[in-house]
Amino acid sequence: MKQGPAVVLIVALTSGCDFVDEWSTDPAIRMCETAIQETLQAPATYKRTEAVISGERVLVRFDAQNGFGAILRKVGTCLFAGEGYDASGKSPDPNARLVLRSMIIDEYRLSNAQLDPIKEAIAAQQGWIPQAKTAVKAN
Repeated sequence: MKQGPAVVLIVALTSGCDFVDEWSTDPAIRMCETAIQETLQAPATYKRTEAVISGERVLVRFDAQNGFGAILRKVGTCLFAGEGYDASGKSPDPNARLVLRSMIIDEYRLSNAQLDPIKEAIAAQQGWIPQAKTAVKAN
Protein backbone atom coordinates (compact mmCIF):
# COMPACT_ATOMS: atom_id res chain seq x y z
CA MET A 1 0.00 0.00 0.00
CA LYS A 2 1.44 3.35 -1.05
CA GLN A 3 1.20 6.15 1.47
CA GLY A 4 3.14 8.80 -0.43
CA PRO A 5 0.26 10.28 -2.47
CA ALA A 6 -1.94 10.75 0.61
CA VAL A 7 0.80 12.73 2.31
CA VAL A 8 1.28 14.86 -0.80
CA LEU A 9 -2.47 15.47 -0.98
CA ILE A 10 -2.61 16.61 2.65
CA VAL A 11 0.32 18.95 2.12
CA ALA A 12 -1.30 20.35 -1.05
CA LEU A 13 -4.59 20.95 0.74
CA THR A 14 -3.01 22.72 3.70
CA SER A 15 -0.41 24.85 1.94
CA GLY A 16 -1.35 28.52 1.76
CA CYS A 17 -3.97 28.22 4.51
CA ASP A 18 -3.76 29.39 8.08
CA PHE A 19 -5.50 27.02 10.47
CA VAL A 20 -6.93 28.87 13.43
CA ASP A 21 -7.66 27.41 16.83
CA GLU A 22 -10.97 27.72 18.63
CA TRP A 23 -9.84 30.68 20.75
CA SER A 24 -8.84 32.88 17.82
CA THR A 25 -9.57 36.57 17.95
CA ASP A 26 -8.99 37.16 14.23
CA PRO A 27 -11.41 39.88 13.09
CA ALA A 28 -12.28 38.08 9.84
CA ILE A 29 -13.29 34.96 11.76
CA ARG A 30 -15.31 36.97 14.28
CA MET A 31 -17.10 38.77 11.45
CA CYS A 32 -17.80 35.54 9.60
CA GLU A 33 -19.15 33.97 12.79
CA THR A 34 -21.42 36.97 13.34
CA ALA A 35 -22.68 36.69 9.77
CA ILE A 36 -23.30 32.95 10.18
CA GLN A 37 -25.18 33.46 13.44
CA GLU A 38 -27.42 36.04 11.74
CA THR A 39 -28.61 33.28 9.37
CA LEU A 40 -29.40 30.68 12.05
CA GLN A 41 -32.81 29.87 13.50
CA ALA A 42 -31.18 29.23 16.90
CA PRO A 43 -28.04 31.42 16.99
CA ALA A 44 -27.40 30.67 20.68
CA THR A 45 -26.69 27.03 19.75
CA TYR A 46 -23.82 27.99 17.38
CA LYS A 47 -20.51 26.28 18.17
CA ARG A 48 -17.48 26.57 15.91
CA THR A 49 -15.59 23.33 15.35
CA GLU A 50 -12.93 24.64 12.94
CA ALA A 51 -11.88 27.81 11.14
CA VAL A 52 -9.52 28.20 8.20
CA ILE A 53 -8.31 31.43 6.62
CA SER A 54 -7.06 31.32 3.04
CA GLY A 55 -6.41 34.69 1.46
CA GLU A 56 -9.67 36.64 1.45
CA ARG A 57 -11.76 33.57 2.35
CA VAL A 58 -12.75 32.35 5.77
CA LEU A 59 -14.18 28.83 6.07
CA VAL A 60 -15.94 27.98 9.32
CA ARG A 61 -17.26 24.54 10.23
CA PHE A 62 -19.88 24.72 12.95
CA ASP A 63 -22.69 22.93 14.74
CA ALA A 64 -26.10 24.54 15.32
CA GLN A 65 -29.70 23.52 15.89
CA ASN A 66 -32.21 23.62 13.06
CA GLY A 67 -35.89 24.50 13.45
CA PHE A 68 -36.68 20.98 14.68
CA GLY A 69 -34.02 21.07 17.43
CA ALA A 70 -31.60 18.69 15.72
CA ILE A 71 -27.92 19.64 15.87
CA LEU A 72 -26.48 19.85 12.35
CA ARG A 73 -22.87 20.27 11.22
CA LYS A 74 -22.58 22.96 8.57
CA VAL A 75 -19.93 24.90 6.68
CA GLY A 76 -19.97 28.66 6.21
CA THR A 77 -17.66 30.46 3.80
CA CYS A 78 -17.21 34.23 3.87
CA LEU A 79 -15.39 36.25 1.22
CA PHE A 80 -14.00 39.59 2.39
CA ALA A 81 -12.49 42.66 0.81
CA GLY A 82 -10.38 45.11 2.75
CA GLU A 83 -10.96 48.85 2.68
CA GLY A 84 -7.91 50.88 3.66
CA TYR A 85 -5.46 47.95 3.44
CA ASP A 86 -2.31 47.96 1.34
CA ALA A 87 -1.24 45.10 -0.97
CA SER A 88 0.56 43.26 1.86
CA GLY A 89 -2.69 43.03 3.86
CA LYS A 90 -1.39 45.38 6.54
CA SER A 91 -3.54 48.35 7.38
CA PRO A 92 -1.87 51.76 7.04
CA ASP A 93 -5.16 53.42 7.95
CA PRO A 94 -6.45 53.12 11.54
CA ASN A 95 -10.00 53.20 10.12
CA ALA A 96 -9.36 50.26 7.79
CA ARG A 97 -11.99 47.56 7.89
CA LEU A 98 -13.02 44.30 6.35
CA VAL A 99 -16.13 44.21 4.19
CA LEU A 100 -18.18 41.05 3.70
CA ARG A 101 -18.53 40.56 -0.06
CA SER A 102 -20.32 37.19 -0.26
CA MET A 103 -21.33 34.28 1.91
CA ILE A 104 -22.14 30.63 1.36
CA ILE A 105 -23.74 28.27 3.87
CA ASP A 106 -23.55 24.60 2.81
CA GLU A 107 -23.39 25.34 -0.93
CA TYR A 108 -26.19 27.95 -0.73
CA ARG A 109 -24.99 31.42 -1.74
CA LEU A 110 -26.83 34.22 -0.01
CA SER A 111 -28.27 36.88 -2.32
CA ASN A 112 -27.41 40.55 -1.93
CA ALA A 113 -30.86 41.14 -0.44
CA GLN A 114 -30.14 38.49 2.21
CA LEU A 115 -26.61 39.79 2.78
CA ASP A 116 -27.51 43.47 3.33
CA PRO A 117 -29.12 43.06 6.79
CA ILE A 118 -26.22 40.81 7.82
CA LYS A 119 -23.74 43.51 6.80
CA GLU A 120 -25.72 46.03 8.86
CA ALA A 121 -25.65 43.71 11.90
CA ILE A 122 -21.87 43.32 11.55
CA ALA A 123 -21.44 47.09 11.19
CA ALA A 124 -23.54 47.70 14.31
CA GLN A 125 -21.55 45.12 16.27
CA GLN A 126 -18.25 46.66 15.18
CA GLY A 127 -19.45 50.22 15.83
CA TRP A 128 -19.32 51.22 12.15
CA ILE A 129 -21.92 53.32 10.45
CA PRO A 130 -22.98 51.73 7.16
CA GLN A 131 -22.36 53.91 4.14
CA ALA A 132 -25.53 55.65 3.03
CA LYS A 133 -26.86 54.69 -0.36
CA THR A 134 -27.24 57.79 -2.48
CA ALA A 135 -29.21 58.19 -5.65
CA VAL A 136 -27.77 60.19 -8.51
CA LYS A 137 -30.16 62.24 -10.63
CA ALA A 138 -29.62 62.49 -14.33
CA ASN A 139 -29.85 66.04 -15.63
